[in-house]
Amino acid sequence: MKFESMSTQLPEQPHEKAVEEIENSELKNFLDKEVFPVFGLIQQEEIEKPTEKELGEKTPEKSVVEMINEKSFENIKLMLQNFFEYHCLKGRPDKKSYFTEELNIENQLRAQRGIKEGDSIDWRVAREINYEVLDKVSPMKEKKEDQEDLLRKLSDIYEQIKSSPKLTINASAITPILEAGKFIPFAELEEKDKKDARKTGGMIGVIMDADNEGYDLRRDEREKDLGIFSESESGSKPVYMALASGYKNELEKGAAAQYGSFVFVVDPERVKNKVVFTAGDSMNINGLIEPFSDLRKDGSAKKQQLSFEHALIAKSMYTLHHQLLSETEATVNGREIKYYEPSKMQYIEAQVLGGLTVKDIESINITEKNFISKTGIDDKELRTRGLNYYREKFPDLINIIE
Repeated sequence: MKFESMSTQLPEQPHEKAVEEIENSELKNFLDKEVFPVFGLIQQEEIEKPTEKELGEKTPEKSVVEMINEKSFENIKLMLQNFFEYHCLKGRPDKKSYFTEELNIENQLRAQRGIKEGDSIDWRVAREINYEVLDKVSPMKEKKEDQEDLLRKLSDIYEQIKSSPKLTINASAITPILEAGKFIPFAELEEKDKKDARKTGGMIGVIMDADNEGYDLRRDEREKDLGIFSESESGSKPVYMALASGYKNELEKGAAAQYGSFVFVVDPERVKNKVVFTAGDSMNINGLIEPFSDLRKDGSAKKQQLSFEHALIAKSMYTLHHQLLSETEATVNGREIKYYEPSKMQYIEAQVLGGLTVKDIESINITEKNFISKTGIDDKELRTRGLNYYREKFPDLINIIE
């Protein structure tokens, strides 16, 4: 008798599929009745048709903002749905429990062999212990959140974030910006400055990921994909910022700290009519948190686009997601273990259309210890002149954080 080969993976059972359908249905009902109303997402407001006068006064920037506002309502609802599905139905890997158990088993096996902490160990014995640990440790499980508890946590963070929203640009130099009187997008730099910027990985905060000569072409393609007007249409390329808030002292280091130690802060109300957002870095897929991993299935970043109001909700989801995953940190037998580190690209990106001038700056936050140690600073003029020169010349801008 000939037997057909069998897959080791059992087919999905009918009752399992039924349970999944019920869970999805219950979550959808919870989203519609509980989650969306909390964030004012009951129904999309109809956009009034502009008058002839308004049409005549419409700027390219305003057209882009209006276009993205129309997409934003559905985009943020999809993000909330994905967020709750990930944390309540799928569940995040419970690394804390897994690695705590793994370490305890390893310590027990070492103790049985009389191996003390700090003792040297033969590699064959270490391999033997490792195999035994893998054989004894339980499979990693998923940790799921209660949907009502998750909503409470998310709404609490949202209330704090929306009370103090700001836009920030992190920079390694302030002199070029202050002397030019504006932020210079990468595309508008002189070719020499572009080459210098590529070598250093970023001369000013608006240079995002400008590490090779193909950057400007990639950025142009992304802006076309997002529907942002080109330089010839809008008068200037957008300036890239990140959405920040006073929550967790974020304004001290900026929302994208990897681009420099100086933090330029802008009140979003000043640029509200010409700023749009994406959840995560628009150029880098690593800017998406795990619940949002499917947003680029179509190969574009259009489902990441948000209005200012909806960007605050996305910011809250990013913040809570990082908090929940950072709970995998553990201390076992006096040993601190950290299993989660967010991608540096995971911020809410802001694209300020039509440029940004020094007049739009609310403050420049400088952490004194960073300046003293020269951490992340590439500004020869500043080092020569000293902080007092800039504090006297721009008394309303320079904010020294001790």
